[in-house]
Amino acid sequence: MVAHAKVPLSAHPLDYAATDHVWTCPETGIEVPKDPLENLRSRKRTLDLIEADEHALAYVIELCRKSPLLFFNLFLWTYRQQYVEPDGHTRSAEPDEMHVPFITWPVQDTAILRIVDRIRNGGDIGIDKSRDMGASWICAAVFFWFWMFEPGSLFLIIARIEDDVDKKAYPKSLFWKLDYLYKNLPPSMRPTIGRSHMTFENKDNGAVISGSATSGDAGRGDRIRAALIDEASSIRVLDEIIRALHGATPCRIYNSTAKGPTAFARLRYSGTIPFIIMPWWDHPNKGIGRELVQLEDGTRKWTSPFYRYEDAVRTRREIAQNLDMNHGAAGDMVIDPEVLSIHRATYTREPVWRGLVVLPTLESEHETFFTKKLARPTLRTNREGNLKLWIDPHKVGRRSDSDFTIGIDVCGGVGQSNSTINVMNADTGEVVAELACNEIKPYELAQIAVLLGRWFGSARGKGREALIIFENNGLGSTVGDEIVRCGYHRIYLDKPTGTRDTKQTSRYGWSSNNKTKIEVFEFLEMCLKRHECSTPSEMCIAECETYVWYERGGTGGTPTIGPGHLEDAPSNEKSSHGDRSIAFALANWARRSAPKTRAKEIDPPVGSQRWREKQLEVSSSLDDLESDAV
Repeated sequence: MVAHAKVPLSAHPLDYAATDHVWTCPETGIEVPKDPLENLRSRKRTLDLIEADEHALAYVIELCRKSPLLFFNLFLWTYRQQYVEPDGHTRSAEPDEMHVPFITWPVQDTAILRIVDRIRNGGDIGIDKSRDMGASWICAAVFFWFWMFEPGSLFLIIARIEDDVDKKAYPKSLFWKLDYLYKNLPPSMRPTIGRSHMTFENKDNGAVISGSATSGDAGRGDRIRAALIDEASSIRVLDEIIRALHGATPCRIYNSTAKGPTAFARLRYSGTIPFIIMPWWDHPNKGIGRELVQLEDGTRKWTSPFYRYEDAVRTRREIAQNLDMNHGAAGDMVIDPEVLSIHRATYTREPVWRGLVVLPTLESEHETFFTKKLARPTLRTNREGNLKLWIDPHKVGRRSDSDFTIGIDVCGGVGQSNSTINVMNADTGEVVAELACNEIKPYELAQIAVLLGRWFGSARGKGREALIIFENNGLGSTVGDEIVRCGYHRIYLDKPTGTRDTKQTSRYGWSSNNKTKIEVFEFLEMCLKRHECSTPSEMCIAECETYVWYERGGTGGTPTIGPGHLEDAPSNEKSSHGDRSIAFALANWARRSAPKTRAKEIDPPVGSQRWREKQLEVSSSLDDLESDAV
């Protein structure tokens, strides 16, 4: 899943001006100047002391063992290639500006302590960041601190390609950073090192940092204290790496900027692990003059002279990727991210009811499906259930003129992606029910769809059915066969595309290919933009944000769309993938075949952006009437 982040309204201080640019270590009580010149002077005094006195050296090493932040701010150096001027302009660093003391910022202090805590106590953690926040340096330096002071610690660093892990004279490389940290330590503090390609060994205490380029088996079989997966958004096989590391380490650290709806983005918004947020507005130079402004759609975002300068010279995609941490807009999304953002703010809400549909036993199957005596399916309330209703279940089936469509997307098997069902009011375009489950078989999915179709369809009279649409190629044909076997009659009939002939064929279901999938999603985008359809499901909107235009296209260069994390997946994996967005798009597509009792725009929630627009439209119409009367 991927979604837009809600912009944090709080921010770290940009510096330590509130304490006269002096930081007091909470672990040791030592005061460290944060002003660069004063910090250098403090380092010089400390260096002179430990070089002249072995007891002082032992004492300082013990202090650094207790406090990683003290170690960073008194002994580590870092390498910078760019500087941001107060007017927001970014320039290249001069030669005498490149090698600087590692004086941590407030946002970096928070990140360092949280990473150390997860490594010590176990647990995965992610870092979602703007570009140039020093996160890779921080991760490398935290591993380096453990390597220095905690004997026997074993760590693994994974990056997209081998050069990003270890390459001489390449500052982007993580092991180049480790070498840099080691070489700039005071000589009296350096342990004996064992250095080979992608291996960084402390011969004095047995600690080792190893490296690996990405492959599905990276880290498999290892037993390590923590693993860093750097720039995780760029790693195509991230899901495989996550599984490979599951038994290898109690702490996986995922660090990345946004790069579209990738596996990292799904992890970011899955809610399964905590994330450290390192936004540009907490950068001590980029955040100068920062302010929180309200946009036309009612949302708020941070800006500053730096941000306004970048916004004027960068593309929207570059801003989303490098600054805004917007994983949706950072990719080439099929549906306009602004449309989805407005839709999320306007329509998404918690379900009225959540639970499970209880399927009939083999003995009661005939009565359930063929005699049509079932007034409603058997439901079981469950807060973790796979069926969500945005309508009171007691009101479903009550007499009304409303028609319903049901979109189905089936997954290839148990334990893979979700098989999904989407129930939509065909007249208003509102989604009223959604089912998503990765532990359901295709024939069971079909039976649930039949039960829901007769339940919602009964509102128009006894024996009436909702219109069901499913993909008729691949695994969808299995679902279709079971729906027909259950005696269901109201099934979407395929129509040819690209011709003037709009007559239905005799083939059940919807034929999926590159052309028809694009057609269905473009129709969905149009309806969303016009507020002619809506879903209250946050998860569905998040999955719509994962659909991107694939760079390579299909056979013969034809445009191809699909979930961003599956771009390089085998064709059989793509075809067996199921998700909410397809079911939503199909339910909306089927409305074109459902007879309308009335066409009615959805009433947006009071106070939303669309509600305010409608109020202005009404006010403008009244003004026009008054003008005509005069």
